[in-house]
Amino acid sequence: KGKKKGRSMLISKIESNIQAGDNVLMKQDKKNKLSTFFNPEPFRVLQKNGNSVLVEADTGIIPR
Repeated sequence: KGKKKGRSMLISKIESNIQAGDNVLMKQDKKNKLSTFFNPEPFRVLQKNGNSVLVEADTGIIPR
């Protein structure tokens, strides 16, 4: 039972509904214990190719 549930959860994580034009939040590195998990600035998705995504921010275009 555990193996089946693990595989089904792994498969469900792979697919995402992110499309070009969506605004997303990206995770940021923890600098201290009070810093947030996500960058508060929203990023705009320019292009999605498989698992890789090109996002646009004020600083420029960032591949993820």
